[in-house]
Amino acid sequence: MDTKTELLKKVRQENGKNIDIYAPSDDIKEIYVDGAEIILGMPISKLQFHSTEGIEKQDDMLVEKREVKARIVIPTNVLLELTLNILIGMKENQQHLSDNIEAYKEQLIKNISKINFFQKEKENT
Repeated sequence: MDTKTELLKKVRQENGKNIDIYAPSDDIKEIYVDGAEIILGMPISKLQFHSTEGIEKQDDMLVEKREVKARIVIPTNVLLELTLNILIGMKENQQHLSDNIEAYKEQLIKNISKINFFQKEKENT
């Protein structure tokens, strides 16, 4: 194994399936995306991730422009396992996620109220 890797996670399962997950320590690509599409197939599926680039008027209608940022080809069985793991993780962390959503919401409302303050200041000048 390349000497420039780091151990991200050790998985030890009761069924004897043991996994060590490694990644290059200096070359993990992170990409921000706004949304995703799934193209289901058998035995392979595709996940296509996109970012919204804007809205254009075409033939008297507004059309959202999306740019594909990444496409992942994955065995459908692995995709199903990933989906189950996401749902299980969401359920197991439901309280933590709910608490964080509330904290985020409170901070967002606090910041929005600051915008109102600045608008009133501008009106008074």
